[in-house]
Amino acid sequence: MVEYFDPDLPGPVTDFEVVNLGVHHPDYFQGFGVAFTSYSNCITGIGGTLAEAFDDMLECMAQCEGVDFSGDLEERIKATFDPECPLGPVAPDGAYYHVGIRWNQ
Repeated sequence: MVEYFDPDLPGPVTDFEVVNLGVHHPDYFQGFGVAFTSYSNCITGIGGTLAEAFDDMLECMAQCEGVDFSGDLEERIKATFDPECPLGPVAPDGAYYHVGIRWNQ
């Protein structure tokens, strides 16, 4: 799910922030964006587990035009994220884990 992406921003990803947004039912997820931050792009991933949500976020980001995963970007992102979650390994019925990333290029 793409929240906001500006394809006119060229260049490599210079800085980013990965955010564990917790477990939400789709009807109540309030979204994730770049307002009032220093970032210009963002993506949200969802999944039944925190790891699935994180992988979905990476897949969505990799599909964005202008994001170059040919270097060490994926490893840098993975190094900043702890897949352990105090909310439990699997989201309750009807709810999903959400993980977001904001970045600049």
